[in-house]
Amino acid sequence: MKTLSRIIASTAFAATLALGAPVMAQTVKKVMLTQVDPAVLVTAWRATDIIGTMVSDDSGAEIGKVKDFLVVAGGAIPFVIITNIPGSDEMSRNVVVSASDFELVGKRLTMHGGSAAVLMGAPIF
Repeated sequence: MKTLSRIIASTAFAATLALGAPVMAQTVKKVMLTQVDPAVLVTAWRATDIIGTMVSDDSGAEIGKVKDFLVVAGGAIPFVIITNIPGSDEMSRNVVVSASDFELVGKRLTMHGGSAAVLMGAPIF
């Protein structure tokens, strides 16, 4: 009898612990994938295709190289960081330029109205 009463007491004690213990809620975050239009992908550029690209002025002269670009909340890319500006004493000089100043055609990135002098006057980043 003592054995049975110990089993009952142990079971009751374990049940009390299990019922009295706080229950940890599991939250599941559901990820929604956005449908991508293949027609948009045909005209899209990879970051790796842009970073390292030489920047030319309207006449085709190289005036720098894309080092990076900035992405802001919402996914817009308002600024491009340019380095390796000809005539600069510091080849590692990084300047910030508005992305709207560039046109990407083929493998060529043109800064319309740009020049090494214009880039030298741009804000250092």
